Amino acid sequence: MALKHINPNPSLMGAQLELNDEQKENCKVLYKHIKNGLHEFAGIYNPDIPDEKYPDGIIALPITSVYNSMQLLTKGQVVYNVIESTKDPWYNKDYRNHKPWVAIWEGKIAKEGYYDEKECYVNGSGKGCNGIIIGGHVVLDKSDIKPDKGINELVYIVPICNSHNHRTHAMTICKDVHAMLMDKYFQSTDYPDPDDEK
Repeated sequence: MALKHINPNPSLMGAQLELNDEQKENCKVLYKHIKNGLHEFAGIYNPDIPDEKYPDGIIALPITSVYNSMQLLTKGQVVYNVIESTKDPWYNKDYRNHKPWVAIWEGKIAKEGYYDEKECYVNGSGKGCNGIIIGGHVVLDKSDIKPDKGINELVYIVPICNSHNHRTHAMTICKDVHAMLMDKYFQSTDYPDPDDEK
């Protein structure tokens, strides 16, 4: 089975890369399917290796589609929940088995090689927390708590409990955590999961 090339739309950061046609064709990242639609980083694409020589389950994505970043939010930093973020669509609205945002965060954490735990990261982890851990949409500036749809706002996904996810006032990060930068709030993230292309 030949290497499968997937071509999702570029991330916002990826779109800013100035690549010529040859670089666009050859600068790709490889991912290996693990289970249930999750993929892990498997290396850099080598155009000198014929596609049919790659192992089964490997896909290639252009660097522009996965080029984004995580931001470390540190203990004591103030964050705010985004108003109406529950309406934010899944990263792929046509996917058969939609994943919660916290699962996408977990995939991104694994992809980047971090070891953050799935727990509530605001106002004292485990203190005053109840309910399940979800992926909360947060911002760093109170004036941004209701971003315009489709605009490149700095919205992040951070694991928080159901209780804290409904707070309307400022919350404090209680433990360093890598927050997932949304590529386009209300549109998508950059985390690749192309199983629906099969």
